[in-house]
Amino acid sequence: MLPIARCEPPARTIAVREAAAVPERRAERVAAGLLDRYLRAVARRARVAYADENGRALAPADVDAHVDALIARPQPIVATYWIDNALGVALLPFVDTAFARLLSTVTCVIDDTFAGRVAGRLIEGIAGRCALLPLPGDPERLAQVHGLMTRRSSCAFPVDGGGPYRQVGTGIVTLAASLRAAIVPLAAVVRPAVPSLHGSRVRVPLPRARLGVVFGRPVAVGRDDDRRALAVRLRTTLNDLDTLARVVARRA
Repeated sequence: MLPIARCEPPARTIAVREAAAVPERRAERVAAGLLDRYLRAVARRARVAYADENGRALAPADVDAHVDALIARPQPIVATYWIDNALGVALLPFVDTAFARLLSTVTCVIDDTFAGRVAGRLIEGIAGRCALLPLPGDPERLAQVHGLMTRRSSCAFPVDGGGPYRQVGTGIVTLAASLRAAIVPLAAVVRPAVPSLHGSRVRVPLPRARLGVVFGRPVAVGRDDDRRALAVRLRTTLNDLDTLARVVARRA
């Protein structure tokens, strides 16, 4: 999920169009606090290894340079990953300050579900900003997505977050084309981890985890490009990065 630009106090998780604060819900706040503490505890003992899309190992200085180059791009980016990598991605700002910097430059797009709101509270706690979208099928969702396009914000989200899982539709390509943005694929695989019971199979990292992080090459999207072909290409890329990240995690 991204791990997102800094909130202006007293903003919370926001809806894209009206930037309204989400009503406080105790269960979400408690769950987000527990998740935050757990991820910080895992991060303290985690070992991390990085690689590019060719499997070449990246040193910390290489990672800093890569992230800073993404931040410095004049055009927006759309960072994306598989939903089952979400907690691996969530660990990144806790283990590497480069990702904390990246976190401050993009908007995390989340669905208006319990899990999404918990994620929003977590992101808020580490100085992030979210765009809270109504669920698919709600007419207001299109208006909110239009708001993102109008603002031309860099954003981050799991491309298969609402299902079907491990599939890529043309929506992300359309969004990138409208933003005149590059799609930046990413994989962050944690070992050992326990897959959740949810259909998304989000992997929950265990203590003393090893984290393999692989950066994909930014994918430029033109307004006249074949969007279905680009969606197929992105799915293949994310699968390849995920497979490689599993190998990289063993190096950590």
